[in-house]
Amino acid sequence: MRFDFYNTEDGIHFPEIGLWLDSKQSASDEEIVFVSHAHYDHISKHKNVVLSIPTSRLMKVRSKSKRKEHKLEFFKKTNFKFKDKEFSMTLLPAGHILGSAMLLIEVGGSSILYSGDFKLHSHYASEKCVPRKAEFLIMETTFGKPEYKFPPIKEVSEQIIAFCKTTLSEKFTPVLLAYSLGKSQDLLSMLAKENLPILVHTQIHKLTQIYREFGYKFPNYEMFSRRKMKGRVVIYPPSAANIDELFSVKPIKMAAVTGWAIDKNARLKVDAAFPLSDHSDFYELIDFVRAVNPKKIFTTHGFATEFAATLHSFGFEAQPLEKTGQKWLPLNGWKG
Repeated sequence: MRFDFYNTEDGIHFPEIGLWLDSKQSASDEEIVFVSHAHYDHISKHKNVVLSIPTSRLMKVRSKSKRKEHKLEFFKKTNFKFKDKEFSMTLLPAGHILGSAMLLIEVGGSSILYSGDFKLHSHYASEKCVPRKAEFLIMETTFGKPEYKFPPIKEVSEQIIAFCKTTLSEKFTPVLLAYSLGKSQDLLSMLAKENLPILVHTQIHKLTQIYREFGYKFPNYEMFSRRKMKGRVVIYPPSAANIDELFSVKPIKMAAVTGWAIDKNARLKVDAAFPLSDHSDFYELIDFVRAVNPKKIFTTHGFATEFAATLHSFGFEAQPLEKTGQKWLPLNGWKG
């Protein structure tokens, strides 16, 4: 039997089991939204959600809306029922940020793995990614072209530390621009053994405290204050509202910490850039597909069309989900 799902502008929708994946809009009261992680582009004012325990904790800080939460432990299979349709969901660590999860859906005798954002070889401050075999795979392909190959994390870490120490020795303030959730905690972990004085933005401070609740350890740091900048490393989110005014006065040197630093054409108006990403590079994407070994793959985000073509060349059946529309899966034993 066939099992329909829809790729919409608001997210991926499985209407027969009342399930949305990372929906941008609130679903109906009866339907459930899977929230893969707590980055702002993956959360909304949903009424009924499935998520990991750390993501639930982070969302209490990032989203004040009220919702019913199905907080699932990693690896624990949980049964659900929507109208007369029964299915199960299992969360698997995605390695993207704290609490990030992939979703394994088992329905009608078949399995579907939704990757969400993931990092196959995780960095310091997240759970280790654990792929699982499935018949069908829906995966993100942000860096789905061969030129996106990230250098070893140790090499990037050494470069960031050297930038901070050299900048301080020159009597400048090193400012590392990084997302407040995930990337900033990776940076703190990198700097842990360097005994460098560190200032962090208030949002980074708040989120890092949640990481501590889940057992992560970091070096000492203080809340950012402009008068304390001299002689300290500053970690600051690039999206902060007052960033242009705040750092308009020298002496500072700014560095972007982003996976897009690997792109020579990226226009980053900074003194330095370091290719640290919480997404898988092209070669990790290939390794991930081989680990899951699905019958069919649907690619989404980034270079979805290009990566699907690559998978075809390797003998996989793959289809990009760049355009909205109806798709279907041939599920064994499904009684629709």
